[in-house]
Amino acid sequence: MTMLSLLAAVLLDQSTLAHRSATVEANVKGLYSAKTSFPVFQSTGPLAKAANSRLALAARSEHDRFVKEAAKDTADLRREGSKIEYTHEASYEVHAASDRLVSVSLSIAQYTGGAHGNLGLTVHTLALDDRGRPVVLRLRDVLRPGIDPATTVGPEIMASILRSGKPNWVEDGTVRDLPAASLDRFVVTSRGLLWLFPPYEMGPWSSGVFEVLLTREQIDPWVRPNSPVRSAWR
Repeated sequence: MTMLSLLAAVLLDQSTLAHRSATVEANVKGLYSAKTSFPVFQSTGPLAKAANSRLALAARSEHDRFVKEAAKDTADLRREGSKIEYTHEASYEVHAASDRLVSVSLSIAQYTGGAHGNLGLTVHTLALDDRGRPVVLRLRDVLRPGIDPATTVGPEIMASILRSGKPNWVEDGTVRDLPAASLDRFVVTSRGLLWLFPPYEMGPWSSGVFEVLLTREQIDPWVRPNSPVRSAWR
């Protein structure tokens, strides 16, 4: 096999899904502004369709909720003489995208008064199951049968947070273990699995977002041999 054909085979095997960015906006000068962006994958395959539907719903529903509440709240504030302007900005990052696996994080920054804004994070990792149906991947779906995420991955994540050097609530004992919702907030990258923790989940606002990467070498012994996440590690 020539170098050119080898490269072509690698590219074909990855089957990377292209995407475009969709944006919705709503603005009322002096009251509120909202801008939401999310990816739209350019494929008619079942995984891309499912991912597009899920991502659009997640992004648009939060956008619409903010606009509805902001319209009411800022109007009330104006009558009281306040000049606070609410803001909402949602962005995304595509961490993996192929015909077998899609992994995306959505970040929502809002300001509705107070000393600082709020930051929310959601993750959306979908894959095709054994029957070719799109499913949302939870951590238990990725790990080998019999491996408990709370007693294997959980301690590794908390140990990484302790080593971060940032003020955190693992060190003072406030956070002693990780609930399933936190363990499931991971995305798949070419380097391994990445967990995202927004402010106030693992530490104070000043510590910002905690990002914990368990490399594919670290987590490989726990991952199912046929797990779709492995397609991102080739």
